[in-house]
Amino acid sequence: MKQVRLHLIIFIIFCLIAFWISYIIIYGTGGIVNRANITRELRALEHEIQELEKEKEILEWEMKNLNENRRYVESVARELGFKKKDEIIFKFIKKNEVR
Repeated sequence: MKQVRLHLIIFIIFCLIAFWISYIIIYGTGGIVNRANITRELRALEHEIQELEKEKEILEWEMKNLNENRRYVESVARELGFKKKDEIIFKFIKKNEVR
């Protein structure tokens, strides 16, 4: 009887330790749940980096053209409403269009 009780106590202690270790493995600082969250965040950051690299390439291309390509500078200036000296700009408005 005494031996059965001792085995029961050892079994309960073993189960508690096993549950505690399982809890640490799943929910602890380096646990499965935390790693899944970090992995998800890492993927989002990698996607953001790719988008920023694409934007950087576009901006570098635009900077290069603004520095080296006179025609590009002129086209951008025209889009912004600038004109050459002694140049007249005509704007055609449709009859149905309200100002």
